Amino acid sequence: MTLKFDNTTSSQTSHRWQFSLKTLLLVMSGSAVALSIVIASPDAIAVPVMICLTIAIPAVLTVVLTCGSRHQRTFCIGALFPLGTALYATGWLLGLSLFEPPGVSLEDWPAWLEFFDEIGGSYRVYVGGAWLLAVLIGSIAVAVRCYLERDGGSVNHE
Repeated sequence: MTLKFDNTTSSQTSHRWQFSLKTLLLVMSGSAVALSIVIASPDAIAVPVMICLTIAIPAVLTVVLTCGSRHQRTFCIGALFPLGTALYATGWLLGLSLFEPPGVSLEDWPAWLEFFDEIGGSYRVYVGGAWLLAVLIGSIAVAVRCYLERDGGSVNHE
């Protein structure tokens, strides 16, 4: 007869809403940069940057989804869905630019700047809303996970 000791309990206690100063600074800096792009930049700068970020952010969330901790993975799952819609709309936008909308010739850089000025207002609202929904729905996913774990549900799959 052998006795087995379960060492799965950690000496660290889990604090539900505690985070580090580094995390706070990163979140605030990222939010400030995103809001400055969405609100303060001219369309000719904001739209290309937003297109690049909208393509890159789901890739970053996917990496965190595969390598992150439990709550980070849960947040990324929730955040990927709204960002998927923004990525879909960005694909359509880039596809439409290939067909050159009527009255627009995208042969040189000033024509592209004019094109970004035309679509900038609506694209900013759509993508900014998708980014905001990603944070909101990701946070809701984490809250649901915390609720399920608190009630003793079988969410622990690590």
